[in-house]
Amino acid sequence: MASVQAEERTERSQPDVARFYDATRWEYRTFWHSNSMHYGFHASRLEPLSVAIENSNRYYADRLGPSVERVLVVGCGMGGFCRELADRGLDVTGIDLSERVLRDADDHVETGAFAVADYHRLPFGDDAFDAVVGIETVCHCVEYALALDELLRVARDRVLVSDGWLTADLDPRDTRCDVRRMLEGWRIDHLSTWSGFESLLEARDLQYDWVDHTDWVLPSSERQVLLSLIGVPLFYLAMLLGLKAEDSYRQAWTLYHQWRCLSRRTMRHGDFLIRVPSDDG
Repeated sequence: MASVQAEERTERSQPDVARFYDATRWEYRTFWHSNSMHYGFHASRLEPLSVAIENSNRYYADRLGPSVERVLVVGCGMGGFCRELADRGLDVTGIDLSERVLRDADDHVETGAFAVADYHRLPFGDDAFDAVVGIETVCHCVEYALALDELLRVARDRVLVSDGWLTADLDPRDTRCDVRRMLEGWRIDHLSTWSGFESLLEARDLQYDWVDHTDWVLPSSERQVLLSLIGVPLFYLAMLLGLKAEDSYRQAWTLYHQWRCLSRRTMRHGDFLIRVPSDDG
C-alpha cells in the first residue's frame, strides 16, 4: 500500500507535469510527427522520424497481442498511438493530465474517448480494460508502486509499460550530472532503475517480458541534439521576451542530456509486458 505522504507528493507534482506539456505543446506539434509524443524505432540511422514513429506505434500495438479489444492508454498525449489502435478497430480510451493536448487527441482520433485523469487514481472499475498501455509516461510517477497497482487494477489481461530506465541509482551528491539535468528539464520527480521496477513486479509475483529498445531510439535522440544546440539560445531569448515559458527552454537543453544518458548507457529504453493474474490463478 502506498503511503499517505506518497499520495500527497503525487497531488502536488501532477499539476507541474500538466503545465509542462501545456507549455511545450507547440514544440511537440512542430518537431514531432503523427501526434505521437514518444521516440520512434529506427530500422536504420537514415530512416525519417515519421517512419520511425510509425514503426514504434505498430510495434507497441503488435506487442499487445490479438486477443485485446478494450485498451486504456495512460499519458496518451496528442493521441498518436491511440490512432494506431483505433485504426485496428480496437475500443480505445486515452487519459492525460493536460486538457490542451487531449483536445488534439480528440481531433486526431475519430473513435477514441479521452478524459483528463491521473493514472495514480484512475476513474475506472476493476478489470475495465483488456490492456493498459503507458508509453514514456510512467517516468512522471512520484510513487511507482502506487501507479503500478492502479494500472494492474483496471487491466484484465496485460499491462505494457515502455519508458527510460536508469541503469544505476542516482548519486544524491552529484547535482550536475546529465541524469539530474534531464529529470529537472522534464519535470520528473525521479526515474526508476530497470532493476528497481523489476523488483516491484517480482514482489507481486507477476510474469513479464522485457525488451530493450535503446539502440532503436538512439537515432531519434541523436537528431534531437542538433535541435537542442539550435534551440537553447533561441528559446532562452524567447523566454526573456516573454514569448515562451521556461519549460520550453528547459526542454531544449534537456534533449542533449537525454542523448548523453542513452549513448553512455546511463539510461536504457525498453518495455515491460506484464501479465495480470486471473482470479482463478
